[in-house]
Amino acid sequence: MSRGKHFSQEEIEFLKVNALVMTTKELADKLGRNYWAVHRKLQAMGVIKNHVFTADEDFIIKRMYGKYTAKVIATKIGVDENAIYNRCKKLKLSQK
Repeated sequence: MSRGKHFSQEEIEFLKVNALVMTTKELADKLGRNYWAVHRKLQAMGVIKNHVFTADEDFIIKRMYGKYTAKVIATKIGVDENAIYNRCKKLKLSQK
Protein backbone atom coordinates (compact mmCIF):
# COMPACT_ATOMS: atom_id res chain seq x y z
CA MET A 1 0.00 0.00 0.00
CA SER A 2 1.34 3.41 -0.98
CA ARG A 3 1.71 6.00 1.75
CA GLY A 4 2.46 9.00 -0.44
CA LYS A 5 1.35 10.38 -3.74
CA HIS A 6 2.20 8.46 -6.87
CA PHE A 7 4.75 9.73 -9.36
CA SER A 8 3.15 11.41 -12.36
CA GLN A 9 4.16 10.50 -15.91
CA GLU A 10 5.97 13.86 -16.22
CA GLU A 11 7.97 13.12 -13.06
CA ILE A 12 8.88 9.66 -14.33
CA GLU A 13 10.05 11.13 -17.66
CA PHE A 14 12.09 13.75 -15.75
CA LEU A 15 13.76 10.97 -13.75
CA LYS A 16 14.55 8.96 -16.89
CA VAL A 17 16.16 11.95 -18.59
CA ASN A 18 18.09 13.31 -15.62
CA ALA A 19 18.87 10.28 -13.43
CA LEU A 20 22.44 9.84 -14.64
CA VAL A 21 23.45 13.51 -14.69
CA MET A 22 21.87 14.69 -11.44
CA THR A 23 22.30 13.33 -7.94
CA THR A 24 19.33 11.76 -6.20
CA LYS A 25 19.23 14.76 -3.85
CA GLU A 26 19.10 17.18 -6.78
CA LEU A 27 16.32 15.14 -8.39
CA ALA A 28 14.35 15.09 -5.14
CA ASP A 29 14.76 18.84 -4.64
CA LYS A 30 13.71 19.60 -8.21
CA LEU A 31 10.61 17.41 -7.93
CA GLY A 32 9.77 18.54 -4.40
CA ARG A 33 9.98 14.96 -3.20
CA ASN A 34 11.64 13.10 -0.36
CA TYR A 35 15.15 11.77 -1.11
CA TRP A 36 14.21 8.19 -0.25
CA ALA A 37 11.03 8.28 -2.34
CA VAL A 38 13.09 9.24 -5.39
CA HIS A 39 15.77 6.69 -4.51
CA ARG A 40 13.17 3.89 -4.28
CA LYS A 41 11.51 4.98 -7.53
CA LEU A 42 14.84 4.92 -9.37
CA GLN A 43 15.49 1.42 -8.05
CA ALA A 44 11.99 0.29 -9.08
CA MET A 45 12.58 1.73 -12.56
CA GLY A 46 15.84 -0.22 -12.81
CA VAL A 47 17.98 2.89 -13.17
CA ILE A 48 21.49 1.87 -12.25
CA LYS A 49 23.74 4.69 -11.18
CA ASN A 50 26.92 2.60 -11.09
CA HIS A 51 29.13 3.35 -14.05
CA VAL A 52 31.88 1.13 -15.43
CA PHE A 53 34.66 3.44 -16.53
CA THR A 54 36.45 2.78 -19.81
CA ALA A 55 40.12 3.41 -20.51
CA ASP A 56 39.14 6.45 -22.60
CA GLU A 57 37.14 7.91 -19.71
CA ASP A 58 40.06 7.33 -17.33
CA PHE A 59 42.29 9.17 -19.79
CA ILE A 60 39.86 12.10 -19.89
CA ILE A 61 39.70 12.20 -16.09
CA LYS A 62 43.50 12.17 -15.79
CA ARG A 63 43.85 14.98 -18.36
CA MET A 64 41.13 17.18 -16.83
CA TYR A 65 41.87 16.51 -13.15
CA GLY A 66 43.25 19.55 -11.37
CA LYS A 67 42.29 21.89 -14.22
CA TYR A 68 38.50 21.52 -14.04
CA THR A 69 35.99 20.82 -11.29
CA ALA A 70 34.58 17.35 -10.74
CA LYS A 71 31.20 18.64 -11.92
CA VAL A 72 32.66 19.70 -15.29
CA ILE A 73 34.41 16.36 -15.71
CA ALA A 74 31.22 14.51 -14.74
CA THR A 75 29.22 16.47 -17.30
CA LYS A 76 31.81 15.74 -20.00
CA ILE A 77 31.70 12.00 -19.33
CA GLY A 78 28.00 11.86 -18.46
CA VAL A 79 28.22 10.49 -14.93
CA ASP A 80 27.42 11.65 -11.42
CA GLU A 81 29.88 14.03 -9.73
CA ASN A 82 30.42 11.56 -6.88
CA ALA A 83 31.44 8.91 -9.41
CA ILE A 84 34.27 11.23 -10.50
CA TYR A 85 35.45 11.75 -6.91
CA ASN A 86 35.44 8.00 -6.31
CA ARG A 87 37.21 7.28 -9.59
CA CYS A 88 39.91 9.86 -8.80
CA LYS A 89 40.54 8.08 -5.49
CA LYS A 90 40.76 4.74 -7.27
CA LEU A 91 43.17 6.18 -9.84
CA LYS A 92 45.16 7.71 -6.93
CA LEU A 93 44.99 11.21 -8.36
CA SER A 94 45.87 14.07 -6.00
CA GLN A 95 46.00 17.83 -6.30
CA LYS A 96 49.48 19.00 -7.27
